[in-house]
Amino acid sequence: MVIYDAVTSQAASLNETARLIWELCDGTRTVDALSAELAQHFDMPVDEITASVREALERLCELRLVTV
Repeated sequence: MVIYDAVTSQAASLNETARLIWELCDGTRTVDALSAELAQHFDMPVDEITASVREALERLCELRLVTV
C-alpha cells in the first residue's frame, strides 16, 4: 500500500503489518487493542507482537500518517 500526503508531497509505502496498523488506527483502539488484533490476525502471542506494533506506530507518527 502506498499513501500519498498531498500537503507534504511525500509518499510512504507500507508493508502488510504497517498497512493493517494504519487501517486500524481509528482513534478508538489502544496499543494493546491493536496488538491483540494483529496477534490474532498473524496467529502470534500478543507479547511477541506488541513491541513491533509500538515501533510501527512510532514510524507512522514520524511520517505524520497517524497522530497520538
